[in-house]
Amino acid sequence: MNNALLEKSTLDHGALEFNKYKTEDFLPALKESISIAKKRLEGIKNEANPTFENIIVALERIDGELNQVASVFYNLMSAEKTDAIQAISEDFSRQITEYSNDISLDSKLFEQVEKVWQKRNDFSGEEAMLLEKTYKGFVRGGAKLNPTDKEKLRSLDTELADIKLKFSNNILKATNAFELLITNEADLDGIPESFLEAAMEAAKEKDKEGWLFTLHYPSFMPFMTYAKNRELRKQMFMAFSTRAYGGEFDNTNLSKRIATLSYERAKLLGYKDHAHYVLEERMAGNKDKVTSFLDELLAKATPAANSEMADLQKWVSEQGGPAQLESWDYAFWADKLKKARFNVDDEQLRPYFKL
Repeated sequence: MNNALLEKSTLDHGALEFNKYKTEDFLPALKESISIAKKRLEGIKNEANPTFENIIVALERIDGELNQVASVFYNLMSAEKTDAIQAISEDFSRQITEYSNDISLDSKLFEQVEKVWQKRNDFSGEEAMLLEKTYKGFVRGGAKLNPTDKEKLRSLDTELADIKLKFSNNILKATNAFELLITNEADLDGIPESFLEAAMEAAKEKDKEGWLFTLHYPSFMPFMTYAKNRELRKQMFMAFSTRAYGGEFDNTNLSKRIATLSYERAKLLGYKDHAHYVLEERMAGNKDKVTSFLDELLAKATPAANSEMADLQKWVSEQGGPAQLESWDYAFWADKLKKARFNVDDEQLRPYFKL
């Protein structure tokens, strides 16, 4: 197949060549890379004499092409989700989930892994770690479930993948939907010229007159930090903090469904809940340690935070600012305090970081 997504990069260190990739190439590349991986899997499953090399190492190498296609796609999803990318995202995610289940729930493949696992005492160092990681990955993926429960897991994983993607898309749509168009120049007081230029360009791109601000960080954070108009800061803050909560892109029910499905999945795999499932492979190890750590952090951080907030409020009051700081005030007044007390101005550094 002549598809740039399946070709090895010619750049240093194998850096991905994003300029070569086309949206219409993703689904064909995904289908082909899955097909390549599954052909290699058949060879692994049919090995008459399973060894560390021909089973465990081979499994690490089966989906190089697939990893490249997925890496490019999900990077673009995070950084530059176009309408075209979004249109194929559900199909792409569903195929990835199905492939992952095909691997972890394949009884014959797991039998091959188990045969090597039974000889685990023969291995040490990196080999022992890779063997354990592979074996536990299959178990945590449902390899030991009975056929009926395997189908339940497939169903849960498919629905979870779809819902999580819808959740993410709703956040993006809600973010993109909000626009604050300012036509009164007095409302721009305090905002540096460099950000005003960007806001004016954003308005022109939408064929609008004035300065356009959005909930995307390059627009949102400068506005919250520098805009003197408190009511407009409140408007921006409330829009940002309530994205996808109610309205056309409401994630409320999706959040509940994700929590329910995650719990059901964990229980099906033999865990108390989703937290226990996730933390088994993390440094904390279990939920009690996480809770204890957070409680200790809260106890030690709260006095310091209260002291800093009291200091900021006192200084703000002395400057004639609001008697009670609100969430939409902190970035603005903290920046002012930093300049007054430490002579630090982030705007002075901007020319050195411009591309």
